[in-house]
Amino acid sequence: MNFENENEFIDFMQEIAANVGGNALYDDSLVDELGKFLKSHFNRARAAETPSVPTRKYQPRKDEIIPFLREVWGEWLADDKLTKQVLKDNDTPAYNALSNWQRNNDLPDDMTIKSLADLNDEFLEWGYYKRDEVHRVVGALNRRGMKA
Repeated sequence: MNFENENEFIDFMQEIAANVGGNALYDDSLVDELGKFLKSHFNRARAAETPSVPTRKYQPRKDEIIPFLREVWGEWLADDKLTKQVLKDNDTPAYNALSNWQRNNDLPDDMTIKSLADLNDEFLEWGYYKRDEVHRVVGALNRRGMKA
């Protein structure tokens, strides 16, 4: 079987679960949970796929931060994967320059650099977690004033 995209696969799997008849275990809530679980799986897989880290590093007083990010980190920006933490881990001068620039400026409308809070919001939307991720879920929910 070939599927055009993950949503087709999820719909197919939910249809199979819905058609397993004659058993009280296979009701609408199971079909919904199967969909949530599969979406969580695909979200996790997408989050793990990142472009390669650029070798060119930011050079203070030579580069301007926004054009530098567009040119060097463009693939990360296009994939919506660039975060301040990624910059900090891989190009500290670029991270520092961006932090300083953002003190007086907003990012351009066409540029998204996610914060840790943004990443945690996306993570919480997954709905299914590995055992070693539970502490992250509890911490994120507590910071948002929600119960785990």
